[in-house]
Order: sequence, then C-alpha cells, then structure tokens
Amino acid sequence: PAMAELEAAVHAPHDAGRLHAPQDALESSSGSALDPLKCRCFGAGLEVATTRQLATFSIEAVASDGSARGGLPGDPVPFMVNIRGRGRGVTLRARVTAQEDEEGLYVVEYKAHTSGRYRIAVTLHGTQLPGSPFNMLASPQIPTAPRCVLRGTALASAIARREEAFEVGFR
Repeated sequence: PAMAELEAAVHAPHDAGRLHAPQDALESSSGSALDPLKCRCFGAGLEVATTRQLATFSIEAVASDGSARGGLPGDPVPFMVNIRGRGRGVTLRARVTAQEDEEGLYVVEYKAHTSGRYRIAVTLHGTQLPGSPFNMLASPQIPTAPRCVLRGTALASAIARREEAFEVGFR
C-alpha cells in the first residue's frame, strides 16, 4: 500500500495550537539560537511501540553554543514531529510538552492505533534533527496474564464429572 501521512499535533501545555516559536524565543541565556544539528532525540518510542499504548521519546534542545535551551512549561515548542506509516486514513497525534524539571528537554507522546512500520521525522524550522527520520515498528499487544480477565461461575465452584466453563478475556 501507499505511504499515508499521519498527523502530528505539536503543542505545549500552556501554548496549545502553536506549532512554531519565533526565532528570538529560541535563544539560550547566552543569546545563541537552537541548532538543529546539536539537538538530539532519544528513547524507546523512536524504535518500538505497542498498539493502543502510550509511547514516548525525548528531544534535547541544544543551542549553537552547546547550552540547553527551552523545555520550561509555557515555552513555545519549536519542534515539528511528523509520523508516517502504511495505511489509509490513520491519524496518529503526537504531543510535545516541556519537561518540568529539566531545561532543554521535551517529551513526545503518541499512540499507534494500528500495527506496522512508521517513520518519525523530527525537525526544527524545517531542518531534520540527527538520526531523523527514525524507523519505528508498532506491534499489537501480546495476551499475557496481566492483560487477561477471567469470568464465569466455574471459577468459584465446580461439580465433579460435570462440564464447567469460564471465559478468558483480553484487555
């Protein structure tokens, strides 16, 4: 099938809907602007995800002078996250928020609703960050004991030589 673009909504908690920050808002305390080639992405959500489960990865914002920048709640989010995968009409929404305790760190959250291969592109003012685009594989949940629910009267009582039944459900 053809590649379908999966939307990524990028916003900060106090600046919903803002997709790009003005260049002067992206300067470090020393006056250096963010450098897309020095910023980095890391975390398991860049490589794997489980369908219908929250997946995350982080973006470290680094200025051209090497200092961390941004990442404080309320700051505009300068990064764009674009998630593409195979399929028709499937939309993934990625949420980028500033990490409260660490300046320069942004957290990206998303849920893959269908299994398959995806590409995650992270850009700063149209320039790809190192390693971007990333190849991610979303897999379905595996029915393991912690994800199962048992139902039925046979769980509480049973009569010898009589067929009894119970149901195992997957959540």
